[in-house]
Amino acid sequence: MGTLYLTRGKPVTWQGRGQEALTLLPPLTLTASAAKAGHWKLMALDLAGPSGSFNVRIPKLDVPLVRHAFDAQAS
Repeated sequence: MGTLYLTRGKPVTWQGRGQEALTLLPPLTLTASAAKAGHWKLMALDLAGPSGSFNVRIPKLDVPLVRHAFDAQAS
């Protein structure tokens, strides 16, 4: 469990509970995950990039925003 930070003009970062923030280098991809989301408002996804791979749960309404932030970081 952790927090994905998407701030315009700054790199995407991931911070797990009790851990230091990790900068996620582009390109970043989100793909459907076999994991269960655990709530109907969430979507389980696999986030992958040069910094590593993570299983994340993102509110379904926020998935387009996250994809847009990843695309913006890559360009």
